[in-house]
Amino acid sequence: MDDSRQLRAQAKRCRQLADQISDVFAHGGLIALADDLESRAAELESENPPVRSNPTQE
Repeated sequence: MDDSRQLRAQAKRCRQLADQISDVFAHGGLIALADDLESRAAELESENPPVRSNPTQE
């Protein structure tokens, strides 16, 4: 797996964790943590946009 894909996978995982934290806990500190994770995921995605690969010929 290349670095770009790994970072996109990390960003996706950050978003999943942020959603879980927001859904399960309604405490202000944890909401802030979820927001931070969401922001970090957005940063990772903006730094590593999806790479379009050429379709393979079958």
